[in-house]
Amino acid sequence: MKLLYTTLITLGLFFGSLSAQEVSKQLNEAGSAYDSGNLQETRMALQQAIHELDMAIGKDILDALPATMHNMPIDQENDNVSSAGDIGLFVSRRYAAPENDHSISIEIIGDSPMISGVNALLSMPVFIGDKNQKKVRLGSRRALLQKNDTQDELNSWDVQIPMGSTLLTLSLQGDMDEKTVTELAGALPLDQIERLTR
Repeated sequence: MKLLYTTLITLGLFFGSLSAQEVSKQLNEAGSAYDSGNLQETRMALQQAIHELDMAIGKDILDALPATMHNMPIDQENDNVSSAGDIGLFVSRRYAAPENDHSISIEIIGDSPMISGVNALLSMPVFIGDKNQKKVRLGSRRALLQKNDTQDELNSWDVQIPMGSTLLTLSLQGDMDEKTVTELAGALPLDQIERLTR
């Protein structure tokens, strides 16, 4: 019981500035349910509190992302923040140039099931077989760069950046070379995103 209250207080203090009223309400409900011996209600209230925290974190991440990328504005209708229990946090944003088919998409997945695969590829000394895939450095971070084959004249790239158990994927389509793609990925607020998703 002491551990539950310590956890509730810690969550409440740590995320007090996020969506304080809703999180506090859920934490109070969890404490009351626990005191009355209703463990199922305790679990549900804690899961709802975590959901609210994920939503607030996702909004903070969107606020931290740049207003434009490669002279493309945010396609705000497609901003997305969601959280579904054990799946974790999902954040996405798209930048688009209305006059052509150029676009940049960012997806951030907390507790990503793909993180171990990406980390395994990044730890390999040499890639075998795929000439379109390589390791790149973004400051002190390692990332996986993939040039995708497309049937039109536009280049298509994916950059996967592991941050603990969170995976950030930057997808780009347009007249961009590898240097531009790497610079755009490196210009993202990666340290801030990692702090928010820890």
